[in-house]
Amino acid sequence: FGTTYVGSKKLGQNEQYPILISEYGGGMVQFQGIHSFSNEIQAKAVIHATEKSFSMYQADVGYKGENFSAQITGVNASIINPQGIWVGHYLQRISKNLSLGGELMFQHGMGAKAAMITYGGMYKDDKSELVVKTGEQGTHLCYYNKGNDQVE
Repeated sequence: FGTTYVGSKKLGQNEQYPILISEYGGGMVQFQGIHSFSNEIQAKAVIHATEKSFSMYQADVGYKGENFSAQITGVNASIINPQGIWVGHYLQRISKNLSLGGELMFQHGMGAKAAMITYGGMYKDDKSELVVKTGEQGTHLCYYNKGNDQVE
C-alpha cells in the first residue's frame, strides 16, 4: 500500500513542493519527503522502519548560491548519542565551465571513528560534462556527451 502527496507550492514549470511518499508492505514502512523552502534551499528525508524500530534514516539540506553549492547529510546520525555518518559537500564555480570542490565524510559508531576527504572537479559545456573525484578510495571519472537534440 502506498500514498503520494504533492503540495501546491510551485517553484518552476515542473516543480511543486512538498512531495511526500509513503509505502507499507511486509512489515516495513518507508517514507520520503522533499521540500524546497526557496529556489536556493532544499531538504530531503528518508525513513525506513520495521514494526519495532527505525532501520534507516537519512536527512539532508542543501543550499545553491549563484556560484557555489553546499550540502550536509546525516545517515543514521544522532547529535545526542554520537553515531552515524555525516557528509558535507561544497562545490565552487571557478569559471563559466569549471567547478572545484570537496567532500568530508565522518563516521562514528560501535567504538570507532573514521574521516575521509575527497576532492573533485567538474568541467561542463553545452554538449558535455566531465567529473573527476579523487580521495583515499581512489579516483573516479565520469563523462557525458550529448550526441544531438534527440540522443543523449
